[in-house]
Amino acid sequence: MRKIFWVLAATAAISMASCQKSDEPSSISDANVEAAVDGDQVDGIYDEVASEVDQITFGVKAGSAPDSSGSRTVVTVKNGDGTITKTVTFVNWKIGKYQRWTKNGQIVVTINPSTYTRTVTFKNFAINGRKVEGTKTMVLNLQSNTLTIKLTDGKVTFADGTTYTHAFTKVWTKVKGVDTPLNVWDDEYDITVDASGVNRRGKAYAEATTIPLHFKFGWPVFVSGEVKRVVDTHTITTNYGTGAEDFLVTITVDGVAKEINLLDRK
Repeated sequence: MRKIFWVLAATAAISMASCQKSDEPSSISDANVEAAVDGDQVDGIYDEVASEVDQITFGVKAGSAPDSSGSRTVVTVKNGDGTITKTVTFVNWKIGKYQRWTKNGQIVVTINPSTYTRTVTFKNFAINGRKVEGTKTMVLNLQSNTLTIKLTDGKVTFADGTTYTHAFTKVWTKVKGVDTPLNVWDDEYDITVDASGVNRRGKAYAEATTIPLHFKFGWPVFVSGEVKRVVDTHTITTNYGTGAEDFLVTITVDGVAKEINLLDRK
């Protein structure tokens, strides 16, 4: 049976410090642009967790170079029911050329080889000082080349104490690299998202892809696709372009568009 490496990178794997929120934003448009960027950050955090889980499961290093600092230790236990539990402890762990994510705490991964299922929980785990909670379930289907990821009870707590709750179902479909399972560098995916929660301003939101998001392994931002979020009474779309490898996204709030460079959101 083919062994397929599913290495999931961050939606926007860039270290963006959270901005202090005022009670009265300068404009509703600015507030909703921030809401869209917050959503991308949270998605990036949970996708970075998925990347770590793949590295732990398959022994794949992040990036093309073993650049790392801090420590990551893994304790593996084979359970009586045939499952495998891996407890991963991070201490100021960074890896990759840019080392944009700093991880602390523990991730617990339970692997069921018979069903190609991985279940992920967290113990005092944080990325860039943001506490991460929830339960992720990842199920691989070899026949359809899809990976279905579900998050329940997700919550990210930012440095200023604000929280972003998150639940989602994502389906990753491998569209390139199927015939080269040992080479992750040519992998490309189309991704659909169905998510909901409450953002940092206490507003309920729902989001879904209107155009599948396209991810190329080795590039930290989607190169194309679009997500629509409905926040309170506002409709916000985030468009990642038509294929260029850049950090530009277009955020449209109630019909008014604004281009954002994700590298500027620090």
